[in-house]
Amino acid sequence: MQHHSQQHHSEYRPPTLAVDLVAFRVHAGVLEVLLMRRRNEPFAGEWALPGGYNAQGETTMEALSRVARTKVGVNIDADLGFVEQLYTFDTTARDPRGRWLLTTPTLCTTRGSGWRRKCPTARPCTGCCPASSR
Repeated sequence: MQHHSQQHHSEYRPPTLAVDLVAFRVHAGVLEVLLMRRRNEPFAGEWALPGGYNAQGETTMEALSRVARTKVGVNIDADLGFVEQLYTFDTTARDPRGRWLLTTPTLCTTRGSGWRRKCPTARPCTGCCPASSR
């Protein structure tokens, strides 16, 4: 049993932590979600939630703020109202590059017109989002 523990310990790779912005708003009576086109593989060109990696020494909210600002031009303090961390997804096969990725999506709602006027590269998605959006 001791040998097994040592072998398991030597193979340990820490997971990668990521954040995703799930920003909703109601516009003209329709619920919309903020999406952006992925620039990089995997899934380059597909619609996705704005997201990114959590840098070492950065809290998940600091990472979310950075990702929202740099990827879609949204200031989470000024443009978004309700902000709540939802869950941590830890599916080991989620990333096709073989990384063990923990993702923390954060639910947000907009203030006023919110992100639409600030984010020309993103698009609101009405109804169901495609399953391949991430």
